[in-house]
Amino acid sequence: MRYAIKVVQKNGDEDYLRDGIAADGRITEFPTYAHAVHKADFLRIGMEGDVQSINVVKYPKRAK
Repeated sequence: MRYAIKVVQKNGDEDYLRDGIAADGRITEFPTYAHAVHKADFLRIGMEGDVQSINVVKYPKRAK
């Protein structure tokens, strides 16, 4: 199974963590749940107070 990280902004907008700088980049893929959790924990430290939540989710079937 593959995993991704979904970020929910304070205004309710949701998006996935993506490769590269551009918002239209490929959704970052994590091969294990442990890798995704480690990255999500790191992001929570850096983005604390700036976002509503950062969650590990199953990789979307159709990547946007």
